[in-house]
Amino acid sequence: MRTILLLLLFAPSLGACAAGTPAAAHADPATECRPVDTSTPLAVSRVEGEGVVVHTLVSPESSASVTSHVIETERHLVVVDAQLFRGYARQLRDYVDALGKPIDRVIITHGHPDHYLGLELFEDAPSWAFEETRVDIRQRQRFHIRMHREWERECDAVAERAVIPTNVLEEGDYVLDGVTLRLARARDAEDNDQLVVYVPAARALILQDLVANDVHAFTATGMIPHWIEVLRGAQQTYPDAEHVLAGHGPPGGPEVISEMIDYLEGARRIHEAELDEGAFRDGFLSGWPDRRGTYIVDLMVTVRYDGR
Repeated sequence: MRTILLLLLFAPSLGACAAGTPAAAHADPATECRPVDTSTPLAVSRVEGEGVVVHTLVSPESSASVTSHVIETERHLVVVDAQLFRGYARQLRDYVDALGKPIDRVIITHGHPDHYLGLELFEDAPSWAFEETRVDIRQRQRFHIRMHREWERECDAVAERAVIPTNVLEEGDYVLDGVTLRLARARDAEDNDQLVVYVPAARALILQDLVANDVHAFTATGMIPHWIEVLRGAQQTYPDAEHVLAGHGPPGGPEVISEMIDYLEGARRIHEAELDEGAFRDGFLSGWPDRRGTYIVDLMVTVRYDGR
């Protein structure tokens, strides 16, 4: 999992070279596959509103605390993001099926593999994403799959091909069984194009990777200033939000956004300082001792210093 976030730096350029008809990625027969334990149940929480329940499912820390959400209306379900590992995507699908309602759509919020590779478990359902996200997945998929199946030696624990969302999502209100989902776009923040979903009836704001709750975030993207602007804009746009749902970590309240802004401002100071390797790492670990996911900090150390 340490290499998972290298996509933020290298996938756009590598993926662009891999455009065209995708080929399935298979692990090198000489490579010894690393067991991936997905037996730990996804942690589940629920937010209830008038005519709607928003379910959040979070993978364990060993799988980067990745989240998926299920918006349940009177007669339908909307799934937001599909997990990385097949085992957790299967758990998500089983949970969705147990709710006993048809899937109206599966929405992929952005083009990172821990949010879209599990889509293979939902191929029978309509899938949607912004056109820019569809392009990102198409261009990055070979790199992402090779990274996990070969370099990380996770082999069949992840999909051998990416499922590209078939429908183009547009910004605006989507009404399902009388419940409004407000769909908006955020650009040039944690990734270059990301979906924000607000469910007013539940006062639930799904920000996905724009915020990480109780875990470290990969901030070596070069987009921190605008990322902060995006989050401040979210505070102004959704003042009634009582529940903030992150892409990594458990659900929280509006304080999650403020805490993420503080984190990003501190991270920017660390990135801009002339620090040696140890001081850089300690800046994150001592600055936020309660955040989990220290491997993300180690990854940023590798990216920053091993490339010199």
